[in-house]
Amino acid sequence: MTEGTSTIDNVSRIADAQNDPLGSRPTGTERADIDALIKRVAQQDEEIERQLAWLKIALRQTDDIFWDYDLSSSVLRAFSYEEPFGLKEREYANFPEYGIETGLVHADSIGSIREFFQKIRNGVPEGSGRFLLNDHLSGTFVWSTLYFRTLSDENGTPLRAIGVRNNSSTRFSQIGATAERDVVPETLFPHLFAFLKADPETGGIELLAYQGIEQNGVRSARTYDECLKKGVEHLFSAEDEAALRSQFSLDRLLARYHEGVRWSGGRYRFVDSDGTIHSVLVGTNVRKSLRTGKLEILSYLCELGQIVQWETKTATALAHNPITRLYTPDSARNILRVISAESSLSARCSVTMFKLVGMERLVELDRTRAQHLKRDIGLAIIVFLGTDCVVYDQDTDTLVVVIPDVGTDANAQKRAGDALAATRTSLEDALSEADVNIVAGTSCGPTQLLDLDMALSQAEMLCALHRDPSRDAVTFAPEASEEPADESTGGVVWAESESAKAKAHFDKLSARAFTRCLSAMLEADSPGASINRALESLGSFYRADRVYVLSVAAKDQMLAVLFEWMIGNRTSVQRSFTGQSVDRFPLIKRYLETNAPVLVSRPAAMPRSARSYDREPWRFAIVPIDRTNERSMMLCVENPHANLSRWGVASRTAPHILHAWTQLSAHPRHASFGAGSLGQLPDDHAFEHACRSCTPDNCSSIGVLAIDMPCAQDIVSSRGLSHAFDTVSLIARTATETFGADSLFHTGDTEFIVLCRDTTYESFIQRCARVRAQLLQACSGEFRLGSTWSSDVSSLAHLVDEARMIMVRDDGCNPFNDDEAPEPASGPALLTSLGTASSVEAHFDVYLQPKIDMRTGALVGAEALARSIDDHGNATAPIGAIEQMERDGKIRDLDYFVFDRTLSLMNDWHIKGLGLVPMSSNFSRSTLLGSSALASVLAIMSRYPDVPPNMMEMEVTETACDLSKTTFAHLVDTFRETGLRVALDDFGSHYSSAAILANVNFDAIKLDRNLINDVPHNDSSRLLVKSIVEICNNRHMTCIAEGIETEAQASALVEEGCYYCQGFYYDKPMPADDFERKYLLNGASN
Repeated sequence: MTEGTSTIDNVSRIADAQNDPLGSRPTGTERADIDALIKRVAQQDEEIERQLAWLKIALRQTDDIFWDYDLSSSVLRAFSYEEPFGLKEREYANFPEYGIETGLVHADSIGSIREFFQKIRNGVPEGSGRFLLNDHLSGTFVWSTLYFRTLSDENGTPLRAIGVRNNSSTRFSQIGATAERDVVPETLFPHLFAFLKADPETGGIELLAYQGIEQNGVRSARTYDECLKKGVEHLFSAEDEAALRSQFSLDRLLARYHEGVRWSGGRYRFVDSDGTIHSVLVGTNVRKSLRTGKLEILSYLCELGQIVQWETKTATALAHNPITRLYTPDSARNILRVISAESSLSARCSVTMFKLVGMERLVELDRTRAQHLKRDIGLAIIVFLGTDCVVYDQDTDTLVVVIPDVGTDANAQKRAGDALAATRTSLEDALSEADVNIVAGTSCGPTQLLDLDMALSQAEMLCALHRDPSRDAVTFAPEASEEPADESTGGVVWAESESAKAKAHFDKLSARAFTRCLSAMLEADSPGASINRALESLGSFYRADRVYVLSVAAKDQMLAVLFEWMIGNRTSVQRSFTGQSVDRFPLIKRYLETNAPVLVSRPAAMPRSARSYDREPWRFAIVPIDRTNERSMMLCVENPHANLSRWGVASRTAPHILHAWTQLSAHPRHASFGAGSLGQLPDDHAFEHACRSCTPDNCSSIGVLAIDMPCAQDIVSSRGLSHAFDTVSLIARTATETFGADSLFHTGDTEFIVLCRDTTYESFIQRCARVRAQLLQACSGEFRLGSTWSSDVSSLAHLVDEARMIMVRDDGCNPFNDDEAPEPASGPALLTSLGTASSVEAHFDVYLQPKIDMRTGALVGAEALARSIDDHGNATAPIGAIEQMERDGKIRDLDYFVFDRTLSLMNDWHIKGLGLVPMSSNFSRSTLLGSSALASVLAIMSRYPDVPPNMMEMEVTETACDLSKTTFAHLVDTFRETGLRVALDDFGSHYSSAAILANVNFDAIKLDRNLINDVPHNDSSRLLVKSIVEICNNRHMTCIAEGIETEAQASALVEEGCYYCQGFYYDKPMPADDFERKYLLNGASN
């Protein structure tokens, strides 16, 4: 074979013990059966369907995927057997174009897979091809080989093709799972052609895999040197043969090891089992096993196709460091310019700087040893990071890796972390002896906008912040200063103004933070992304819980959260603030007119038990952005913990946020979006088709957003048809701009559904919040919105129903004044009337039922229960009334009334010096799903600042579990973040799935009386209760039994570990005055 030519002569392949070519498809009985089956399939259409059924059965015996391609319709059907689900059949229309458009085919394989299927349509009898395809089980791209045979009619016209898909990468992952994790990192699978593991003491081969298939015959029949000799002769060019045999012989590798060299490698040309020539990297590591302490040889054969393509397109000559053989900085920049120019708008790249801590000292002590070690580290990083990256040598102790299309930031984090761990394992003894550690810092951003110098500065700063000489580290985001928080005891602290003293606080640390913030904004690909980057940088600098841009309309004083950043798994506050009056939030209203940053610090409430509450003060900062005749904009920093005297960073960032917002708001709004545009939107039929085509194999997650304009006829009557139509058009345009036209469906006269595929829950919720914020500013009160998300795409029909249900219960819509509203008043309207002679207060009262420790009889809490009061003053359980209020949408009025009255009672006890008893009240699913639920709860709580939030518990009925797992968990976490406890009420009354206990973070579980009625004499019931108690204990949840009526029930529950209860056996619900006299004045609560 001559390099540079397309002709290959005398290419043979290594054979295993059965004389089968290495890497070829299995022969023998299994292959013969399949071939015979395929031939029979060709007889007629009816026979085809019958034989496909036999193919489905055969799938139980293999991990491969069988597929059938109809040439007339371009429909591809795939069949696989998946444990524990059994046989799976998936259908793809218009293939391969459908696979390309939906991301099933990697961008690098688009051209080749089109050529592959064109061969099938041209009637090529049989063939194969290797492509990067999405694996629906792992959700990642893997190397797959497709084999096919074309079936024709009696006239020779091709009708269909039947074939097999073999996932090489998946097989590599199975092989890697049997060895140490750091031997073959997961990110290496798509680039790995072959892998070998050998014992240098015996020369025997312990593991040999080729294109993901383990070669058992070769492993048992040959030694390392024999395998090397045969492989070099038959798989590599004559020009490379001598170099390979010399460099990778066993004697040579061991001699180099004793010289201090752990890695050997180089580029070569390789011929695969299909006769295709590849440029490959061969890297061989001799290391001491951490498990056995013995030497072992690990050899990797990696694809270099992507790097070769980049180099070919680079006009200038490329230079390499003579020691490490890595690119020089100038050569790497030339390659990156080519990559950046060709990258897509959506591509993201990562720049990782690897600092070799201790290398400079090693150079002074032993230069040769340092050179060997650095070269080893560079080669290991290239192998373990994968060969779709650019690696160059920056200076004595620094290597730089750029991955031009890393996908997500999370993927960049995983790849860098895995590569560093594998590199450390491969060089453990050498790194330890030299006292060298590796610290990595990673910066991510759009590939087209890559500013390498800026990215390197950020990565270097990360390395400097985390350079711990005792351990390796990988860091990914700038962290706030470690400056201790101010120990302010309360009041208002004016942070910075235009005074000379304030300017003096803008020190070097502030300047660096401000520079990082501006850099993040500049590298963003849109004004909106620029603002998000700024908020993220400020949140990290001040180590805050949340940072958001708040707008207050001058006309109606309504709030809107325009942009928001939050730490970790915090929940969004957009829904809580947006559409609410500033009067609801006195703190914001008080400092609405401020011209300088203000920091409010409130001391933590001192509880009776220091273990129960956080003693750290709560802080809130407001930084003005802009104020006009139409609105005021401010930057809100919630609960900052660091740099509390450096508000100059936020102040100087504010004008840049305003500039980005001005650019964003000035963007054209597609004025042509009118009647024609609405008519062109996909309708309900297209929506049904989209739902059917959305399956687990082509969609990893789904978010559903439902929006409509209720009371349409009333709006038309009062405000005209033109206004109603403009509102509907605005809803459609807003959803289209946020989610894209392909995701929006016009499913009813005034209803729209968005199907948002393959996005994270956090991203989907933020988009939904953005839609709500924009619609509230434009058509407040004239729309309803509901959303839900799940990673279980098979439940899409249920998710659509759920989104519509949440939309219908959205209490944020009321286009009329209270006196003319056809619907009941919303939660916020109720809050303004609480404490007056409201209808709820006139017909209901709050009774308290004690919760008891059955071991001691002591009071541990109480539940607040609503009781109906008739004309004679008699109290009854309002079961029928509650059901009617659920249907009428008035149940939220009752829920808020009981919640407010309970907190009021607790506040009165505190004033009287009676102490506080943990309390709970019920919230229906309808109330919790209201858009103002969180704001209403917070507003009520704000009236009673002396009542610690976690002394109050919200009881959520089990029917709320009908929501998707993710939506329900998010709902619970949202209220728990306010400090309230959340309990699952009536567990066992609905469907009693223990899975809900594992997936949702409750504070307490209340067992329904149906579960404990026969506990004293039924072993099955006792076992069930015991199991639930064990789950609660493992999840740190309190287990409470309801409806205890006998001593036998109480004794049986205590024996099974359930210690707390409420029920008539101990006490029935009673008026608050009676509870106070019996349990508080008499000291029973103690």
